[in-house]
Amino acid sequence: AMGEEENDGNDLHEVQYIIRGLIIDHPTPFTLSEMMEDNPIVPNNPLGGNFLFRGGDKGKEGVILLHDQEDLSPEGAVGDSGVYQGGWQGALQECANGSKSVDSFKAFFNYCEFTEQELEDLLDSQEDGDAWVSVEVKPEFVLDPDWDRGDAWKRLRNTIKQMNI
Repeated sequence: AMGEEENDGNDLHEVQYIIRGLIIDHPTPFTLSEMMEDNPIVPNNPLGGNFLFRGGDKGKEGVILLHDQEDLSPEGAVGDSGVYQGGWQGALQECANGSKSVDSFKAFFNYCEFTEQELEDLLDSQEDGDAWVSVEVKPEFVLDPDWDRGDAWKRLRNTIKQMNI
């Protein structure tokens, strides 16, 4: 997600362009039911059995839902990837009545955040033969609930190396 946000610095009127992203392969040992037990709907919902992923080191207690269901997406698509954000109530209803699979949804707490310049610097940098790259992947790759920490990056890195990019 991208957007403008007020700077936390001394000048409260300064606005920065902020880019937010999620680490897709950092699972926690906790399910949504365990972490949202105060929400009366989640613990008894099939979606509550999904594991919660840590999306980064920024943010507070909010949970971000990604999925591949365009009809449940009030916040819209993430780029042109076929991955959508938001739609908690619809996701809970659809999973409860069995019309959507829980495998179509992945929940994250926290996110990564960069200024435009920070992201440009990362994409221009290279360390020990590795570099940051921007790639578009299929929704199944992003939503895979079986990634262990670092698995997605290893798979992408190996694929890119084989392509000699």
